[in-house]
Amino acid sequence: MGNRIEISLSKNKLFLGIGGSILFVILGIWLFTNSTEFQNNSIRLMRNPMVIKSVGIVGMLFFKWGDRRKIQNHNDAVR
Repeated sequence: MGNRIEISLSKNKLFLGIGGSILFVILGIWLFTNSTEFQNNSIRLMRNPMVIKSVGIVGMLFFKWGDRRKIQNHNDAVR
């Protein structure tokens, strides 16, 4: 019972996950700031700037939260 089992972490997966999260946060910021550029879109729903801003905000919050969780889980596992 006193044996300690260690599971090694994949640093490649960690960096790819964090990099992907940062990319989606940047994409969310771009969508939020450039929402008026979608006025000529063929999809009617995408012409509404509030929809584009909402998608940008949700993307920023969701992927930033995921990024924070990955870093926190990595720090907990390193200890």
